Amino acid sequence: MRSSISTFQSIRKSIPAVYNFIEHCPQPLTLSTSTIVQECSSCEFPPDKQLDSQKPLYNTKAAHWKHVLIHSKVRASDWSSRVELMPTELISKFGQHKRELINPHYPVLISNVNLKTGVRVSDEESLVLVYPDNKYYRVKESEVPSFMKEVLNPADHHHNLNAIPNSNEVVLICGHARRDIRCGLIAPFLESEFRYNLSARGLLYDPETNPTGVKVGLVSHIGGHIYAGNVLYFDENGKAIWYGRVKPENVDGIIEETMIKKNIIKELYRGK
Repeated sequence: MRSSISTFQSIRKSIPAVYNFIEHCPQPLTLSTSTIVQECSSCEFPPDKQLDSQKPLYNTKAAHWKHVLIHSKVRASDWSSRVELMPTELISKFGQHKRELINPHYPVLISNVNLKTGVRVSDEESLVLVYPDNKYYRVKESEVPSFMKEVLNPADHHHNLNAIPNSNEVVLICGHARRDIRCGLIAPFLESEFRYNLSARGLLYDPETNPTGVKVGLVSHIGGHIYAGNVLYFDENGKAIWYGRVKPENVDGIIEETMIKKNIIKELYRGK
């Protein structure tokens, strides 16, 4: 069984992803529990933090040239409302130099993530994943300015930093509860559903048993909390697809249609 799963994943990764569009997300074949839809639907939001179900989703994603994902050393539940102001987090160092070193014509989105990668770093280093480059970097605080100049600058620099190619698909769910309770309440249900359904298909990342599997984690504020749940899918080639208004009953359909069949679901699509 494991051999057939490995072969299937190898075939998937050898085919360039060309996406088509479908209108609607199909009904789920499986859910982790029979009550998860009801539990998520019963989430109570403050009067000033309601979800929007009417505005068109398309083109509501942040416009950026690159997306920098900094692996946090604390849990998502401990992220302050403004993670870029947390002195213990490497993202704060990026924030200090962003205006000086980032070309406004080539905007860069910088986020914190909780994500298991299997890539080891020293105590002085943090792991940074850059899209669409689809590469990991080990970065120390003192190296942030040089990293930004070399990797986040459109000029043709010779990269002196050692990059680690990433070939795993990645699913990130906005779970920044202290920034906005809407994503904070919905994210645990979505994370659980993705892990359950990917595991059931033999596609969930495990450093020992399935190192080529799909990695699932949480991301800090990406904009659009009124469209929670917000889900970012990065395919094996580094292409990003942003979904909004994702509910637990949509997860199985996203895996089947978007991750396996390479179809973008219009009713959930915020952009790429």
